[in-house]
Amino acid sequence: MKNCAGDTVKPKQKGQLSIDDIREAQSHAENYADSVIMNHQQKAEFLKNGQIFEPIRIPLSFVPEERRGYYYFGMIGAVNVYWASFIKDFALVFDRGEIIFASTPLEIAFGDINSPKQLILHIV
Repeated sequence: MKNCAGDTVKPKQKGQLSIDDIREAQSHAENYADSVIMNHQQKAEFLKNGQIFEPIRIPLSFVPEERRGYYYFGMIGAVNVYWASFIKDFALVFDRGEIIFASTPLEIAFGDINSPKQLILHIV
């Protein structure tokens, strides 16, 4: 995914996301892009057309609770669908495994090890 970050795929029909558009975006990925974030209107169209499996129809053994979250809306084929209200005229297709969170490394120490009164945190 890193090599194609920022690639844009134009939808087949302007203003309307389709399963073919998602597949086209997946074809640009190094690995399998398994997730898509879209807006309310796009997800409503998929739901209306019967193209989305809602979370209640997906067993927890297939998509565990910790991978769902508040913004999880279901699946289109093997692609997890999430929604975001801030996305207006686009959808974001990505490989969930390529998302990396970096933490700030810290050094932790006590002011006086024999009589600790202060906890000191140093950003490394």
